[in-house]
Amino acid sequence: MRIVTLRRILSAIVLGAAVASAGEGWETDWAKARERAAAENRPILIDFTGSDWCGWCVRLKKEVLDQEAFVTYAAENLVLMEADYPRQTPQSPEMKAQNAALQKEFGVTGFPTLFLVDAEGRPFARTSYRPGGAEAYVGYLKALLEIRAARDAALAKAAGAAGLERAQALVEALAAVQTDVLRFYAPTIAEIQTLDPENQTGFRTRLAEMELMDVENGVRRLGRSGRQAEALALVDAFIAKHSPAGELRQKAILAKLGAYPINTQEGLDALGALVDEALAIDAATPTGQRCVEIRKRLAEAAARLQAPPAAPAP
Repeated sequence: MRIVTLRRILSAIVLGAAVASAGEGWETDWAKARERAAAENRPILIDFTGSDWCGWCVRLKKEVLDQEAFVTYAAENLVLMEADYPRQTPQSPEMKAQNAALQKEFGVTGFPTLFLVDAEGRPFARTSYRPGGAEAYVGYLKALLEIRAARDAALAKAAGAAGLERAQALVEALAAVQTDVLRFYAPTIAEIQTLDPENQTGFRTRLAEMELMDVENGVRRLGRSGRQAEALALVDAFIAKHSPAGELRQKAILAKLGAYPINTQEGLDALGALVDEALAIDAATPTGQRCVEIRKRLAEAAARLQAPPAAPAP
C-alpha cells in the first residue's frame, strides 16, 4: 500500500513539473493578460484546457503549442493566456475562482476551447484542436486575425456615421466575427436594432442564427437526458417564431438531430428523414453539403448496427 501511495505522489510531482514547464510564455492571470494586450496592441489567445486529463488538449499542446513554429509566431504576435481545469494538479483558490469565472463568462463546455480576444475582453473568433500540425495551425490563426482587422475597420467607419449608415457599418463589423461569439457584442446589437427598426440591414437573420445555436445546445442537452419531445419542441418554437427559409431553415431542421439516438434503427431512420428534408431544400449550400456527409455517417452507423455480433474467441 505504501509503495502504491509513493508512486502516486511521485507521479503527481512529475506531472506537476510538466504542467508548470508547459506554462512558460503563457499568462495565467486574466487581468495581466489584458494589460499586456493593451500595452503591446496584440490580441490574446486564451486556451481553456484540462492539461492533465483531456486527451485532445494534450494533443494540441504536443502537436501545436509546444512546437517551434507556433512558439515563434506567438512570441511576436500574440499574448498567450491559459485557463486550466486540471483534475490532479493543485491550484490556488484564487486561480480556481478566476478560471471558474472565465469558463462561465466565455460559455465553455468542452476542452480544448480557444478564443482570440481583444484587450477589452471581446472575442472575435473561437476554435479548438485542429489536425495538421503547428505550421497549419499558425496559418489558420493568421486567417482568424483578419477577422479582427475587418471588424475594426468597420467599427472605425461606424464612428463617423449616424442613423442607418452607422447601423450598416456596425452590421459589417459584426459580419466579420464568428456567430458563436456574437453574444459578446450585446451593446452593439442593441444599437443596431435601435438604428434599424425596419431591419433594412437584414441583421435579424444573423440574430436568428445566434439564437439557433442556443436552441441546438438545448436540444443536445435534452436529447442526452431522453427528453425528446421537449427537444423537438425547442426547434419547432424557433421555426414558428422566425419562419426561416433557405439555409437557415436547413440548419433549423438539422438542429433536431440531437434529439434522436444513433444506437437504434428507429433513431437512425428519424435522423435520415431529417437529413433528407434539409437536403431537399438546397443541396448546394454548405449545410446541404454537410447533409451529404451526415448521410454517409448514418449509413455507416446503420451498417454497424445491422452487422452480426462477432463470434466469441475460442
